[in-house]
Amino acid sequence: MISKMTSRTVNAEIENWTSRVLRGEPAPWGVDESERWADAIGEYCERHGVGGLVYYFGRRNAEWGNWPEILRDWLSRRAKWLAINEKLQAEALRSVLVELAEQNIDLLQLKGVAMAYQHYPEPWLRSRGDSDILVREAHRERVERALENSGYRRRESITGKLVSYQAKYSQTDSSGFTHIVDVHWRLSTSQPIAGLFTFDALWRSSGPVHIRGFEARALGRVHALVHAVMHRAVHMHAPHYGAGTGVHRGDRLVWLYDINLLAKSLDERDWTELLAIVTERRLAGPTLDAFHAAQERFAFTVPADVSEALASLSQCREPAMLLLRGSRLWANYADLRALSFVQRVRWMIETAVPSADYLLRRYETRSRWLLPYLYVHRLYTGLSREWRSRGEE
Repeated sequence: MISKMTSRTVNAEIENWTSRVLRGEPAPWGVDESERWADAIGEYCERHGVGGLVYYFGRRNAEWGNWPEILRDWLSRRAKWLAINEKLQAEALRSVLVELAEQNIDLLQLKGVAMAYQHYPEPWLRSRGDSDILVREAHRERVERALENSGYRRRESITGKLVSYQAKYSQTDSSGFTHIVDVHWRLSTSQPIAGLFTFDALWRSSGPVHIRGFEARALGRVHALVHAVMHRAVHMHAPHYGAGTGVHRGDRLVWLYDINLLAKSLDERDWTELLAIVTERRLAGPTLDAFHAAQERFAFTVPADVSEALASLSQCREPAMLLLRGSRLWANYADLRALSFVQRVRWMIETAVPSADYLLRRYETRSRWLLPYLYVHRLYTGLSREWRSRGEE
């Protein structure tokens, strides 16, 4: 019973039960304290972005009628909200895509949007808090002007030449719903990943994705899988706050489900291409680790020759493996290793000493005489978060 279990045991039981549901296997309830477990499962689904999936596969599960009513009701409400949310987000995104197309700006859909419309049975099943797009770095200013003309405003964030390669823009519509477009000009802010591919290389291998009647472009299957794998690696140290609670590990279930779907979509030629990419870019270790994590939860097969090659290659000391150590300090070290000496100095300055205007807006004050204190406070809180996260491992 839940009261006699540790938090880690409870989470493991919930993860196992949820994974069975998503695999389409019978998922009997068999728990005495139904209401408390139902609340815990609801929280887990919210945190890991799989509430819609559990509802979708749960309704098809032979045990659905035996689940507690409180959980079935929560899942039904969550599914309705996700469907409405996706409809509103898709309509707003389509307007943005039309505007950018009129400006002759090429872009690629990333992560949640592309997954939702290419690989999930229904788009609303892939929960997401924003719409991620990748553009050419040379088009950043044109994209910003187009978004501002459409009513979007850039959100406050740390800026610099090396410290960030993305910017968020948001708009609140007449109904009070906030739409967020996350514009990337590189695949990741993490330096080992940021320069893996040029936009043109990704564009050449991209495929169509239809969003409410508009034909956009998204990463090709192989590049999408490499991106999903490395996105997970980055989040081994960068918590996700989508549901209001930090998930300090990379194994957010919805991301592993994405990897599962993408892996299942590959054909023999795709697997050959994937192996060539991870070999050349020295990403075998993170790729193998992600496959193992996803395979523990979901049933998909990696070709034997690919698994053997990845296992052999992962024995080498790959720089990207630093991301899997689960500490922001190791991630920062990986960032520095990927840069030249001059770039390292600039990166450290941009990271440790952001602009005064950013800091004043971040702390919601106009008193410039507080700046020395604010810089010290920023450093202290950053080190404290790192210390706490190391203690939780």
